[in-house]
Amino acid sequence: MTGTAHLLRSPNNARRLLESIAELEQGGDTERLATRTTNPEPEPMSTAQINPDFVPVLEPLGQGAGDFFLAASLYHAHKVSFAAAAALAGLGFDEFHYRLKEHFGYGMVIDDETVREDLRLLDQLKHEQQLGADLVHSR
Repeated sequence: MTGTAHLLRSPNNARRLLESIAELEQGGDTERLATRTTNPEPEPMSTAQINPDFVPVLEPLGQGAGDFFLAASLYHAHKVSFAAAAALAGLGFDEFHYRLKEHFGYGMVIDDETVREDLRLLDQLKHEQQLGADLVHSR
């Protein structure tokens, strides 16, 4: 029943559900119809609307708090870059960084793979520098 309620929220999915029911009543292929109805096409996202229950929480944080926290969430979930999140929040680099530190205790998120990649690059540069120094001393 929950799945049917979900399908009925979208006019396109509701239409498909009604078409499938009509086809079933006429002896249609039940397996194909079940797949088509339980895996509806996603609806394009409409303009986001904030849940009114968030207003008293966000209001004291100032204008644009909703945009900031949504952008920060997308950044922390690794869905957008730092620069993209700052732009989505309508803030400059430094201001976004400051607000991340203010509200989350840290400014930038650096994942483990990025750190490992940087360490490999440093090792490579150190090795190349040592080879260059050895070459100079051998002359």
